[in-house]
Amino acid sequence: MAIKIPWKISIIVIGIVRLVSAGIIIPVVIYQQNPSIQGIEITSDEDFLKYDLSGTGTENNPYIIEDFYIKPKSNDNGISVSSVTKYFTIRNCIIEKPDKNTESFIGINIENLPYKIAKISNNTLLKGDYGIRIFNSDGVIIFNNYLYNCSIGIGVTDDSYGCRIRSNTIENGVVGIHLDDAQSSHVEDNECKFSSYTGISVVSSGYSDFIRNNLIGTGFSFYLQFLEYSLSSNIENNLVNGKEFGFLSNLTNQTISSDEFGQLVLLNCSKIILEDLEIRDTSTALTLFFCRNSTIRNSSFSENTLLGISLRYSTEILSFNNNCSDNMNSYKSSYYHGSSSGISIWKCTFVDVQSCTILRNGHNGIFTYGGDNCSITYNSIEENGGHGLFLYYSFFNVIHHNSFVDNVQNFDANSQAYELDSADNVFYEESTNLGNYWNDWSGTSVYDIGGSSETTNSDLFPLSSPPI
Repeated sequence: MAIKIPWKISIIVIGIVRLVSAGIIIPVVIYQQNPSIQGIEITSDEDFLKYDLSGTGTENNPYIIEDFYIKPKSNDNGISVSSVTKYFTIRNCIIEKPDKNTESFIGINIENLPYKIAKISNNTLLKGDYGIRIFNSDGVIIFNNYLYNCSIGIGVTDDSYGCRIRSNTIENGVVGIHLDDAQSSHVEDNECKFSSYTGISVVSSGYSDFIRNNLIGTGFSFYLQFLEYSLSSNIENNLVNGKEFGFLSNLTNQTISSDEFGQLVLLNCSKIILEDLEIRDTSTALTLFFCRNSTIRNSSFSENTLLGISLRYSTEILSFNNNCSDNMNSYKSSYYHGSSSGISIWKCTFVDVQSCTILRNGHNGIFTYGGDNCSITYNSIEENGGHGLFLYYSFFNVIHHNSFVDNVQNFDANSQAYELDSADNVFYEESTNLGNYWNDWSGTSVYDIGGSSETTNSDLFPLSSPPI
């Protein structure tokens, strides 16, 4: 996307560097020495008068903040507007994080505004912790902006209602668009490319629309906790890597076996068979929310930034003969939360993970939080950055006949499996007294499982050779 050059800005050259083999386009902007202004901070209606802006602050004649190139010398933000009642528009500005800024930098910061008085359009935001941040403000329109290499491109949070995010391009950040407690948002026709964590992240933001968004080298991440609330959003005609983003709800007795999906989420489905799928280069390949009595088999969910398979609030799920490998990202979040794992099991019961290949994931091979009465058997779990198996607040699980080889690549640990606030998990098959293969086992006695409590668990019957 070309960067629009406001007439007031002194710019020598805008160039484009194209890395053909990687398919990445990097804008190169070369400025003259001095930005047109160091920053704008407005915390009252009277502050608009400090900046010689056009407009009067009415709905039909808003104040116009336009045509500035801003690169502060200090740790101040670019443009910040809070606690005002006048109408205003921010447009055609270029805002760049200072080179020596070591603190949090926000390109455009909007806080504590009433409904629909702010519009942000046609701006270019380069670097920064947030490109555009909307905090406790309603009805903000964010249209046709370009954001490059911002940790969070556009963030709408903290009880911000009815914001419209349309036709923006966000490249090479950590998260493209992040909604958190942003009810009734409208997210349409945006393009998110190569976000290292996820392209569009949605937390506690029901009754929202997600329409015709195009995600490349990244994907959607929905964090859903309540079923009725989760069914309230409208999600249609979105693309992930040129294929359909499948958000399927309330299905029963169906088989899904197709290469048409670039990413797949199932919500409140039962008796589903998912087979022969291959999904890669997104955030989380396959997610099941509130699903029951379903099977995932003979599929590949690899080379994603977050997870291969994510199971949440589901029961009686079988994962059989799937490949969940090489899921990793450069954003170092806590491995306790299961980021960049092959399989994540979150508040589920009676999950059976069997005969899967789980290799070289950035954090854990298999991560469980609140996973009870699950069975993890006959899997190859090797060379993962974190533990091969991490059990967090998980009880009554059975783990046997797995092959654990060279896990915990990224830090020092005494065991390839770990229990945190967990108990009553058995690391062997009770009917045969056969456990798991651990390539770092001493060859004598038991294999101790790492843990956070004084009483740790053990595999009482470790195997001397891989079972699979």
